[in-house]
Amino acid sequence: MILLYSLGVSSLLILGAVFSSYISLSQRAKNFGQHFLAGILIGCVSIELIPKITHQGISITEALGFFFGIMLMLVLDNISERIKNKKLAILTGLGIDLFVDGFLIAIAFIISYDKKRESPRTLAVG
Repeated sequence: MILLYSLGVSSLLILGAVFSSYISLSQRAKNFGQHFLAGILIGCVSIELIPKITHQGISITEALGFFFGIMLMLVLDNISERIKNKKLAILTGLGIDLFVDGFLIAIAFIISYDKKRESPRTLAVG
């Protein structure tokens, strides 16, 4: 079942890459898409955390994580604005994104490790 889901996601990724190589969207459409997806991401995080916070309260670690995450995003935005070579700015942002994604996937595997079954419950983090 997991392979079927992975195949679906991979197919859509390839379809999106082919689509984007033939059709160029306007800057307004790109901005709309980025803001829409950022809203979905914030919504997913909120759905996970708000019930926990309302029942258990927020720990200092979680509060600091949010604070430093927001500060890091603002600092990176400021740095990317100052880089004159736009290709270098994009590659730097991509490298940081891949590093953070890998870090979060590793954390998800560690947290979701089920000692009874000796296998991780999280197989993919998108």
